[in-house]
This record gives sequence, C-alpha cells and structure tokens, in this order.
Amino acid sequence: MSETSRRRPLAIMRAAARCIASALVVAGLSSAIGVAGAVATAYLVAPGSPAGAGVCPSCPRPTPFPDPTAYVANNGSGTVSVIDAAKNTVTTTVRVGSGPTGVAVDTANGAVYVTNTDSNSVSVLSGSTDTVTDTIHLGHGTAPTGVAITPSGSTAYVADSGTNTVSVIDTSTNAVTKKIRVGTVPSAVVVGAVGAYAYVTNFLSNTVSVIAVGSNTVTKTIPVGFFPSAVASSPTGSDVYVTNECGADRYCDKFGTVSVISTSTFAVTNTYATGYAPVAVTVAPNDNVLYVVNSCGPILTSGGPDCADVNGTDPANVTWFLASTMGILDQTPIGNAQPGLAEGAATSPDSSEVYTVNSCGSSPSCAFGGTVSVWSSDNSDAPIATITVGNDPLGVAFVGPWQTQRRQTSLSTDATPALASIGQTLYAAEIVGGAIRYESYDIAAGTWSSALSVPDSTAAYAPALTADGSTLWVAWTTSKGTIEYDELSTTSGKWELSSPETVPEAGTNQAPSLTTMDDLVYVAWKGTRTDQIGFSDFSVFSGWSEQSFVPSATTSATPAIAAGVVGLDFAWKGMANSRVYFDSAFDGTWTKVVQPQAQTNVRPALAVTSDGSTYVMWTGKALGSLTYSLDTPNGWTQQQFVPSALSGAGPALTAAGANVYAAWQGLGNTTFWYDSLD
Repeated sequence: MSETSRRRPLAIMRAAARCIASALVVAGLSSAIGVAGAVATAYLVAPGSPAGAGVCPSCPRPTPFPDPTAYVANNGSGTVSVIDAAKNTVTTTVRVGSGPTGVAVDTANGAVYVTNTDSNSVSVLSGSTDTVTDTIHLGHGTAPTGVAITPSGSTAYVADSGTNTVSVIDTSTNAVTKKIRVGTVPSAVVVGAVGAYAYVTNFLSNTVSVIAVGSNTVTKTIPVGFFPSAVASSPTGSDVYVTNECGADRYCDKFGTVSVISTSTFAVTNTYATGYAPVAVTVAPNDNVLYVVNSCGPILTSGGPDCADVNGTDPANVTWFLASTMGILDQTPIGNAQPGLAEGAATSPDSSEVYTVNSCGSSPSCAFGGTVSVWSSDNSDAPIATITVGNDPLGVAFVGPWQTQRRQTSLSTDATPALASIGQTLYAAEIVGGAIRYESYDIAAGTWSSALSVPDSTAAYAPALTADGSTLWVAWTTSKGTIEYDELSTTSGKWELSSPETVPEAGTNQAPSLTTMDDLVYVAWKGTRTDQIGFSDFSVFSGWSEQSFVPSATTSATPAIAAGVVGLDFAWKGMANSRVYFDSAFDGTWTKVVQPQAQTNVRPALAVTSDGSTYVMWTGKALGSLTYSLDTPNGWTQQQFVPSALSGAGPALTAAGANVYAAWQGLGNTTFWYDSLD
C-alpha cells in the first residue's frame, strides 16, 4: 500500500465516517459520530419528529433585513453569528438547533433558513429581529446539511445527508411538501440563477442530481469528480460550479478539481485543478470571479498535494479563478486558518468582499472559536479583516444591499409597470387587459393601497408615471399610436382633466416615458416611422412645446428619460444591436456614452437620486437578470445585480430621496415584483 493510501486522506476519512453514520441511522442507534468538514457534520441524535412537524402557519412572515448582513452557522456552538458586513463585526448571536451547518437567505420573505444536522431540523430566523420564528422538523436521521432558496422565495430545498433525500419546504407555511430521492449523502444544494432547477451534490455517489423546480423531480444525474462537496451558480445561470475534494483520484493523490456544468445541456463542459480538498465555492457576480476554498495543501505551482490529514502543515488557501475562462488569477494562503479546517465561503452581493470560514481559527485545538476571513475583491494578497465567531463555523450567507425582493400579491401586470414618488409615497401603475390601474405604497408603513382604474384609459403598451409637485401624471400609447395622458391630484384624489388629452405630434408603437424637471413635464417616445427618440415638454403657461429629437439616437424599444444633474438624461437600447446607450443634454449640448457592459433586448430604465447618483438598469439579454450600473466621475461602475430578480420585460426605476426603487414583471408570468436599494 502506498504512503498516500495509508494516510487516509481527509476526504476518504469523511467518506468512511459517513458510511458508518448512514448505517447507524438505518439501525436507529443514537450514537454520535463527528464527520469533519463543511460538507456535512452528520452526528446522530435521538429520534426526531415526523417530517413537517413544528410548522407555524399562523406565524407572521419575517420582514426585511438590515443590510448588508452576513450569517454564519457555528456547528460546535449551536448558534448563528449575525455580522454587520459594513463594519465586519458580530452584532448578535442567535441560538438555533444542534449542529447548525448550512445557511440560506430568503430575500423575498425576509427570513434566514439554517439546517441543524444534529437536530434533524431547520431553524427559521427573522431577518429584522434576528430571532427564531419557526423550527421545521425533517424526520429522524435526516442530518440536513445544505439549503437553498428559489429566487421567488416560495421554496426551500434541503439536502438530507442521512437519508439520501432532499426535503422540499413551502416557505409560506414552512411545511415539508415532498421528499425527493437523490444520490448517496447529498451535501450541498444551489438553485440556479434562473430558478428553474436545483443542483445537489451527492458526496459518495460522485454525482450531481438536477431537480426541476416546477415538478420537484430529478431530471438528470451528472457524474463529476470524487467526493463533490460544494456547488455554486454563475450569475447568469448558464453554468454551475462543483468542487470535487479528490478530483479524478479517489485516494486524493492529486489536486481537487472544479467541474463546470452547462445548465443548457446538463453536462460537464470542463474540469479544472484547484488546491487540495476544495470544500467551498462562491462567485462574485459583478467581477465574474470564482473563489474556491482549498482545505489544505500547497498552491498549484508547488508540485502536488502534501496534506496528510487535518493536522498537516500546509495552510488552507483560496484559488481565484476568472469565471469566463477559468484562468487562475491568484492563489493565496488563508493566514489564520489551520490546515484542513477551512470551510464555507460567500460573496457580498456587491462583490466587494468575500468571506471564508475557518473552523478553528488560528488554534489547532479549536480552543478559541472559529473565525471568518474577510477578503477584498480588489486585493488577493491577504485578508483585510478577521472576525471571531462561534465554535466550528461552517456555512455562511449574505444579504444586501437591496432590501428584499417582494411580490405585491394583489397586483398583476401584462408589461413593465411604472413608478413615481411623491415624498414618502411610491406610486405604481400597470396595464391589465388594456386597462391601466394605479396604487400607492406608504414607504414608512410598508403598505399598499387598493388598486384603482385610470378613467377612460385604453392602452396598447405599458403606462408611464411622473410626479409634478403633488400631481401625478399618467401617460400611455393608444391603439392608434398616439400618446394620451391624465393628471391626478394626490391631495384631493381627483383627476384634473375632464378626459384624457393627447400629446401633439407624438406617434409611437411603443410605451412612452415621463419625467419632471424645472417645473416642466417631459414625455419621450420612439418614433413610429423613423425610430428616432422624440420628446416634448409641457408648461402650465405655454402648453406643449414642439417635439425635439435626441441626436443620432434610434431605438427599437421605449427610451428612458430622467431629470439629470445638469440636464435631461436619456437611456435606450440600440436599434440594430443589444447595447444600452446613455446621453445627457446641457444647454443643448449632447454627449453620447455607451454603457460598456449592458446587453439587453428590451427597454432600459433611469433614475437620479437626490444626491445626484444616476442609475441605469436593464434586463440582461441572456437570462433576464435585472442588472444596473451607477454613473460616477470616474465612469460607469461595474454591472451589479438586483438579487434574484428576473424578467422578460424592461424594469421600472424611480428615486425617493437618496433611495432607488425598482419594479418589474415576473419572468414568463404577470406577477408584480418590487425592491429597494437604500
């Protein structure tokens, strides 16, 4: 037998322990066996409650999070550390079940789901109060590890490592609705960015199970490397990344690997070497960088793995991959992590920081608790901060800077909704069956009014909104291609025109857009015959001006218009391409700038906040992710994403003071969604 085989590498020890654990679960014994690593800590406990027990249907749904916030599951302490990610400090510690392992954030409902491996349960935390609001019992011997939430927030998937199943949880009731049979020792789970499929790593089957979210059935089983332990989705949902702790060799004589799975073909397209025993993976969406945490061993260029067991001498490290090419950007030791004891990883939503979890911190004996290493995405030389948390931390998850994606369940829309704000009130309008409805949202109270109809409005496309003082303007395109409008006094609740009026000279085969600047109301549109961007302004003293045109601007979709810092701002989709263009007028001077990263097939949106920040948002061309960029003195920022927001239509944006609100039509349906960026 070779020396390597005699060493019983880390992954093999995990596998052996899990086999014993599974056997004891079947036998119903209550012995406790610890399994090292982030994949699962499959301790056995006294018999649990039946699946679905402990549900609280009448409990109020959690409310939005303070942001940005990170949650760390401390397996050895039975707690969750809540971290203020802006300050990198622990703000509170929440007691959960025994052996917490995995963490997932439900941004749609403002909740955090924590798997308790030893308790065979899931704890549900309120994101606003940081208290446990519910405990979901999964059944005896389930030993839950990984957990993931669908983008809509309607369903949670939990990997039951002890029973080779995935528990499907309805988050509206926190009831277990189904158990799905997968491979042996399922450990981690992720829902792709599009939300159509969940991907489960099966640690001892060396496979990934693909679950169709709609039917909750396994549609494909994909072979990968030996001992797949962690999984992450690309920001666009086109690929899934799986870490294989032993790569192509079950005895771990070689480096671990990352398998790249195409979500269109459900096949491994490439496999790349990383460090020894990779146990965690996370993706920075804005930078398109993949971070892989290697439990121990030297860097790739130093000759080969050299980590006999968890007491080896080589430090854990992080491999930085450029996700588009999987080329290695850097590989950096985690300075305070003991060999074999690096665990989970997560990226902040704005991609500025990466958290890596170290089970024992800098103490080989785990005497001083675990730590979280904080990395700046701009500097891979060393962590910029270290946060002390509880004992044996494993899972970690982020939320922010967007508050939480919310569905307005009483509303539906057939196209892009419209937004405007007056003080602390947000107004929305949408088209349903050709009729325009509107409603208001009290920002402070977080409540919506009932929907009302805009009188005598029959629209062919989505409506537009803007606020002129306390007056709300609504505009829409008729079936004849003309643009009509009406005005609502928000103080009296009465419409100010006896019937809708027509904007002179304006003709379009798309929706119009509106904004207000210097006591003038502006309407913009795409020309019917020339595809040029036309606009006019309305004054209470002189009525409508003659139409003007944005120079050299043609589009195939509705242009966006906003009152900019120094003049009118416009954004539009290119006529013959998918690029997003931006232009601004000041004293009649136009300067066209192309938003460098944007690709879309539909209309973009614009908003300018009270502090002068200019946001442009678009629906991604490939998969419908809502994406945005901010104009700064140094140019446009890198593209960022509204978490879990997907649409087939263009988004709507408005500013309420220094905050930005977005609304959109759900992808492939008529649901009305909204979110806010504070």
